[in-house]
Amino acid sequence: MLAWHPRGPTFLTVVYNQDDREKMRLAVLVLEVVLGLLYANMCEWVFHKYAFHVLGRKKKSIFAFHWWRHHQLSRRHGFVDEDYLKPWGSGKELWSLLAAGLLHSPLFFIYPVFTLTLFYGIFNYYYVHRKSHIDTEWAKKHLRWHYEHHMGKNQNVNYCVTKPWFDWVMGTRVKYDYLFEKNEK
Repeated sequence: MLAWHPRGPTFLTVVYNQDDREKMRLAVLVLEVVLGLLYANMCEWVFHKYAFHVLGRKKKSIFAFHWWRHHQLSRRHGFVDEDYLKPWGSGKELWSLLAAGLLHSPLFFIYPVFTLTLFYGIFNYYYVHRKSHIDTEWAKKHLRWHYEHHMGKNQNVNYCVTKPWFDWVMGTRVKYDYLFEKNEK
């Protein structure tokens, strides 16, 4: 049955005792974490594809830095982006992530665990994205799909950075094994 819950509308079941209520609370917390991780990954895919790769191709776009600077630096320097060598990396990326966090922050008062998980996703995105563009060998081992996104023949696939989940869902996960083959002469 659909009923009102202090944390928003939710499906409730009949709870018979304290133990059942504790299990229900735990199940809701786990669900919020899982949904937060999935939502963060979906946002990563949608924003990367449409803001950075559709709008970003237009040189006058606010997102042009992604295609015209980040992708070019990565290609020219074997995946390394020198902007990430600065203490705060790419300032425009940080501002975009901060804006995304602020936009979602009111959800904290209704779904705090979901929102904190989303904030984790934002932080994790920046951390692994920056690390990958500083340490190419780490990227090849831990973020193969992102390395393939920049160095593969088609840069309009493999939009996810942290995990390739929504690339799998949306059919945009493409492996470029040739990038990882050892030269044997």
